[in-house]
Amino acid sequence: MKRQCISVKTLYKKYGDHLTYCDISTGNDDENVWYDLVDKRNRGIMCMDGESCEVLLEANGIVILLNDGVTFCLTQEEYAVANFHWECLADVPVGDEFLIGEDRFIVLDREDGKTFAVSKGFMLKDQVFGDTPDYKESELRKKIEEEIQPKIEAKVGAENILEHVVDLVTVDMQRDFGTLICKVRPFTFDEARKYNDLLVNKELNDWTWTCTPWSVKKRGWSSSVACVGRDGNLGSDSCGCDIGVRPVMWLKNGILVGKE
Repeated sequence: MKRQCISVKTLYKKYGDHLTYCDISTGNDDENVWYDLVDKRNRGIMCMDGESCEVLLEANGIVILLNDGVTFCLTQEEYAVANFHWECLADVPVGDEFLIGEDRFIVLDREDGKTFAVSKGFMLKDQVFGDTPDYKESELRKKIEEEIQPKIEAKVGAENILEHVVDLVTVDMQRDFGTLICKVRPFTFDEARKYNDLLVNKELNDWTWTCTPWSVKKRGWSSSVACVGRDGNLGSDSCGCDIGVRPVMWLKNGILVGKE
């Protein structure tokens, strides 16, 4: 059976909350905006943004789809607007964007059968780093590994996000904080320099955390962490401040991802 990923968000941008056979409900929780396709008759949710649906029939100007045992209709025009195309991640060029669910990512690099990617927008907003610039012990690490990582794993499979070692050396090359084995994390200061042009996103309204301490207490820096502006400029902020989070990860090349 043919399956198709449906972008309710794209439908909303083109048609608003009213379609021919369906309505769209939208809301937010101060961190994420969601879009749901609902039945005109009973307001039940038939499809959430980014879900994959079975295509049962395409005829007479309509497309009938099935999701979680519930059928619904779109016009051929609405379906053309809404559908995502699946593509192997290995075929997405460096610098191009792809989708995991409703979240958009950018390919930063590729090597040895794996792809390094960063979220285009914030996956957490107004997030404090924590009480320490040591990412291993930070509140930010806990948030990423308990909230963001499971969300991505649910879409691509936990086995397709690769563990790797990140060096927590400070901006001035002090090695007090050691290394960490992880899957999903903020980018480092060195990565922010290496991929700087690809990290620029002028639509953002805040700075982004790295996982790199600015320096160490013995040099007069006990709480500063490197961060990146929306224009790619580099700076630092106190770990008690709240700014945005754009996680990075290494993914297996063979997974299927959404391409609009």
